[in-house]
Amino acid sequence: MRKLIAVISIVIVYIWDDVLLAAPIVASAAIIGPLTTFGLFFLLYGTGSYIVAIKLVRIYERDKSQKSRLALWLDEQQNRPHGWVLKKTLSLGGVIGFVLSSWLAGGILTTFAIRYSGRGDSLHKLAAASSTIFAIGFVGQYAGIAGLIL
Repeated sequence: MRKLIAVISIVIVYIWDDVLLAAPIVASAAIIGPLTTFGLFFLLYGTGSYIVAIKLVRIYERDKSQKSRLALWLDEQQNRPHGWVLKKTLSLGGVIGFVLSSWLAGGILTTFAIRYSGRGDSLHKLAAASSTIFAIGFVGQYAGIAGLIL
């Protein structure tokens, strides 16, 4: 069941994010205003991204020796275009690479890439920071656009 939840979460976040996850932000901004919407959805999306990132790393670590479908799918993602972007931005190093990676690829894939590039220390702090950067960028973008248009 946990594998299914992880796969569904990944699909929702990385394939349909603009359609599924931005719609409630825009609708909420029209009803309660962009600033309140930003605060509400920043907490919701930032926390959700952090939880999924940590759970995904744990599931992958448990299943990588068995090469489950989830583990194989995650291995494939590193060779796809967003995996290339992720590697390039992280290779910039330091804060700039981390911020760009978190903003462009999201907190979940950034956490995964950091963990499997050999760095395991402070993973919870890095996942929290990456998820926060992602939530600020994603929610801020759509709440701001909705505030300007509506």
